[in-house]
Amino acid sequence: MVMRAEPLSLRIETAFPSDEKLAADWDRLAIEADAPVYMSFDWARLWWQFYGRTGQLRLFLFSVDDSLVGVLPVYLSYLGVWPLRATVARLVGANIPPKVFNPPLARPYSAEMWRIVLRHLFVQDRCDIVSLGPLSETYKELDSLKEAAFDGHLAGIAGGLIGRDVHTVYYLPKSSDELFASLDAKERKVRRKKLRELEAKGPLRVDVVREPASVESEFEKFVRQHTTQWEAEGRPGRYHAWPRALEFHRELVKVQAKLQRV
Repeated sequence: MVMRAEPLSLRIETAFPSDEKLAADWDRLAIEADAPVYMSFDWARLWWQFYGRTGQLRLFLFSVDDSLVGVLPVYLSYLGVWPLRATVARLVGANIPPKVFNPPLARPYSAEMWRIVLRHLFVQDRCDIVSLGPLSETYKELDSLKEAAFDGHLAGIAGGLIGRDVHTVYYLPKSSDELFASLDAKERKVRRKKLRELEAKGPLRVDVVREPASVESEFEKFVRQHTTQWEAEGRPGRYHAWPRALEFHRELVKVQAKLQRV
């Protein structure tokens, strides 16, 4: 059992603050907690900007001694019409296509943070359903969520886990050289053969684009290439298959390029 004396403090925001320090602390925590990009500050902020207009935002920001230790971005939406309307809480970003979230929560505070969030959503916000996922089975704080949801602290509230899909993870070396060095002799031989076949068709060149303006330009070229490929099969492609997807990803690229994350 880990003993700690520092008190856990909670700040709840109902709009994304224009706070550069919060954004930096949020992303630092997300990286330390191995959270996916969908839990980064700008990804969540932009998703809310494009798709969250009909909901009510709840940013649960937990700190210990002015250090951010937990982030749970949640929004409230509604199903049905009064008097049969249900209030549903979901993680910011939870829509189609599905994603794995794994919110950044630091131990040893995670179980307490889950309990506080669940209590707030069910009691203060009077939610009928709280959906916290999809989460990966490898998520480090999944056990603490189970503890918070199933330990009986929320009387009259039933909790459950629902398996939805397969989440595939590839653990890669730090560089392509390390990756190729790790392959067996037969695989290296096959790859050399494939490379020679490509070189026979024309010169190969690898460009690394870093300047934000150049990244944005290359993204537009990629969108055209991607869309043309899918249209040839009678399908719209990723950037036209769901509402405002192209505009959303343009903003993502614009913001993330400045952070060298594209």
